[in-house]
Amino acid sequence: MSGLELLIYADVWTMQQIGKPYWKSNGTIGRQFDHDRRSVIRAVRRLEMRGYLISRQGENGRFLEALIPDAGSDPNATGDSAVTSDPNGRSGDPNATPLVTQMVASSDPNATQVENKREEEKKRKERRAKPRDFDEVMRFFDKLGEPELSTRFFNHWEMRGWKIDTARRVQDWMAAARKFIEDEQRFRDERGDIRRAVKREKQRSKGTVDWEDDLRADVAKYWYNESGDEDSTN
Repeated sequence: MSGLELLIYADVWTMQQIGKPYWKSNGTIGRQFDHDRRSVIRAVRRLEMRGYLISRQGENGRFLEALIPDAGSDPNATGDSAVTSDPNGRSGDPNATPLVTQMVASSDPNATQVENKREEEKKRKERRAKPRDFDEVMRFFDKLGEPELSTRFFNHWEMRGWKIDTARRVQDWMAAARKFIEDEQRFRDERGDIRRAVKREKQRSKGTVDWEDDLRADVAKYWYNESGDEDSTN
């Protein structure tokens, strides 16, 4: 058994003992053990041929399962002649080879933990990048007090595939929702200012604006800027 085969088998067996299916892709295994993808494929194929690994189909795709070959089995036998290991690493055959103990001892548990953390972080980023459905968006907007904007926000980003452009995806849809609400509130204020200015101009043209109102408006314009803050000339 080559060094790469030993590492792969030990990694699969270690993952299996903590009750998790071995979902890693060939590329991920290659990066973990510093080998190219083709070498990993050949190593896995040889392990399957010798009865150390078996490929199974799960709900989330293909995963590998570690087996302990029978002590008297043919080294070229397929995985069907192997015995599945129990949680304690023992085979159904009391005379089974103790090679698995040596493999587990030589495996790197830290590498498996790092890989698990990377996968968890990847899933966490995926959850932040896109809501599960419209109901989640509606609940979030309702919490922020703007439920009527939820449909516009969802339709806008759903149509774009939750992408900012062709190369960049939304990283945090909740942050995008807050920005969407802030922009809408600012537009409302601007539209309100425009409507009030138009209304006042109409009143001025009809002579219905009192001279005192004009005076107050001129004083306010002189001493205050457009945002309502006191002018720096004061």
